[in-house]
Amino acid sequence: MDISVIVLCIIIALLIGGFTAYMLWAQKKFTQLEGDNAKKEEGLRIQIAAYERLALFAERIKLGALVNRLYDSSLSARQMQQVLLNSIREEYEHNVTQQLYIKPELWEAISKMKDQNAYIINQLAALAPGNATALDLNKKILDFNLGNPDATMNKLVLDALQFEVKQLINR
Repeated sequence: MDISVIVLCIIIALLIGGFTAYMLWAQKKFTQLEGDNAKKEEGLRIQIAAYERLALFAERIKLGALVNRLYDSSLSARQMQQVLLNSIREEYEHNVTQQLYIKPELWEAISKMKDQNAYIINQLAALAPGNATALDLNKKILDFNLGNPDATMNKLVLDALQFEVKQLINR
């Protein structure tokens, strides 16, 4: 066999081997990129789900929503106050882990919204006479809510949640 044929075979073998090695490397890189993208997409889904849950939380602790959902005519105003406050606390505790997926400033606003709604309920309950019924307290809360539509942070928090979700989706 001629030396040039041997050299040509070696060159062809090196080219085939190099091409095969490159294809394996490219496939590995592509698989890594796919995995990274899948992880990012899953992280985005988790974040969006957290924002959805917190939007539901903000809706559920709106003063009007609380009163409509929890009204019990057999309760006194003080008992109704406790039912409302317990519902806010339970809703908050149910969603407390969502703070892991949102900006700290937004979680602080959510916490303040919860505290503010509880404060309003407590203040209105304190104004009710000792023999007031749940209906009396609920009327005070609804009158306050209707007379001061921007007095609670619920709309502000919902707008902030919506803004953050749009930012996540558009990146």
